[in-house]
Amino acid sequence: MHIKKLQQKLLSLQNISLKVNNEKNIYLINIIKLNQKLSFFINNSLNNKNNIVLMRQKFGIKNELIANTFLPKGLQKLAKFFQPNRELWIYLTEEQKYGTDSYTRYENTILSSAKRNTSDFIVIGKRANQFCSEHKFNIIKSFDLEEHDNHLAKHIAQIIKILYHQNNYKSVFFVINSNKSYDKPFQILPIENFNLGSIINDIKGNLNTEKDFENFKIYPNISNYFETEINIFLENALNSLIVESNFYKAKIGLVTTNRMIKEIDEELLKINKKILKSKREKEIEEIILITGNNKNFSM
Repeated sequence: MHIKKLQQKLLSLQNISLKVNNEKNIYLINIIKLNQKLSFFINNSLNNKNNIVLMRQKFGIKNELIANTFLPKGLQKLAKFFQPNRELWIYLTEEQKYGTDSYTRYENTILSSAKRNTSDFIVIGKRANQFCSEHKFNIIKSFDLEEHDNHLAKHIAQIIKILYHQNNYKSVFFVINSNKSYDKPFQILPIENFNLGSIINDIKGNLNTEKDFENFKIYPNISNYFETEINIFLENALNSLIVESNFYKAKIGLVTTNRMIKEIDEELLKINKKILKSKREKEIEEIILITGNNKNFSM
């Protein structure tokens, strides 16, 4: 290849390398911020859950958001016969770059686990909406990624609180792209089954496992405080999984950009070698030409 074309290709790759490295730095900064937010929301949700469980044990509070065991087994079967238990699924999909497909395995899990006649869906993102529509799942609310803001968890928590009893939900699941749960959804409700999988293993925090509510003055009353604690738990739990989805997307982006940088660096090295080789060949040609001219001059 002509040396000028090689130099043009080198310059083009250097510009691409600069852009990709800038993108890498953005991912790194974003990952640090998201990791801090993830720790905050997970620790808070676990502490909320612990407070709720302790209060339930201390004051004998009954609430279906905590557990589904208020009726004897015989009556549970009878109630289930007349009004089947329903499930609420939340499915969040992010926009994907570079032609990757991270959601098929989760969609296979949904298809094998969620029953169309007893499952409702809250969908977030274009792919989630399209998937549930194509497979005839009942969508009760959809959000665009543009609505994926700091208030999204609050909106979803309000929907859950309103519809949990009204629609006879017995469980709430959340599906996101995360290496912390390869083929299972995360469970949010009932609270006693709240499960963030191995996300918790990466988060270090302190839980209030020995809180004595007798030493606290609760305002305005236990019932209101308990409802507030449940509301806060729901928002923290939902935010934990929303941020985990963002966090994992950023990690995938970082891995991809690192791979691209490696490939670009290898190509830059090859082009530099070709340019160096071309320059040397040109120098040799010039030396031969000069030497030949000197011989002719001597003759």
